[in-house]
Amino acid sequence: MIQIVGSAFGAFLTSNPLKVVRDAFSRAVALVKGPTYSRDDDVTLLKLLYDIPVKMRKDGVMAI
Repeated sequence: MIQIVGSAFGAFLTSNPLKVVRDAFSRAVALVKGPTYSRDDDVTLLKLLYDIPVKMRKDGVMAI
């Protein structure tokens, strides 16, 4: 198992430029950290995206 993972890691390092390797590792760390936005942020955004068309329909575009 160690040989297979090591070979895959070595092949990845040698076949890609340094910028791609750095970007891949930084994204892997960000994946482990978790999401940037919480559920409350998502719900707030969805409410806003609902409220804007409702206001446009009721009061007109100029009300926005």
